[in-house]
Amino acid sequence: MATERDISLNDYLRARKIDPALATLVEHIAKSAIVMADHLKAAAFHDQIGNAGTRNVQDEEQKLLDVLADRVFRETCAEAASLAAYVSEEVDDVAWLKAPLAGDLILYVDPLIYLSNEQIRASPPRGQSADGRAWSGRYGQVGYRAGTSAPARR
Repeated sequence: MATERDISLNDYLRARKIDPALATLVEHIAKSAIVMADHLKAAAFHDQIGNAGTRNVQDEEQKLLDVLADRVFRETCAEAASLAAYVSEEVDDVAWLKAPLAGDLILYVDPLIYLSNEQIRASPPRGQSADGRAWSGRYGQVGYRAGTSAPARR
């Protein structure tokens, strides 16, 4: 018998009779979050940490991950047929995706909320570094015990 933990997001939203247009948009938001989680895990390995050299609508320095997250959310959520416009704190203008119809939705989003890039760490799988030392850990918060190849939690 399926439990609440076994149910898909799609089935969960449908079972609660959530408006189909909204349910579809929520599924696209979830898909965007999954894509960004993968990017965050590998950000340090793909040189995606640091400043982008641009500013957002609140005149804050944009990070490379801010710009990437905005693109991922905008492109993924634009696939939802009911989304008429996308508004992000990362860009000045509303992205009108189509002429709005009755029942269409507008998504207002801050696609990536975090305190600083210094708090975003790579989340590598367990493995071995180029110099042969073992590494593992969550968010890259792993060091090495002096004189050993065993990781030490920080």
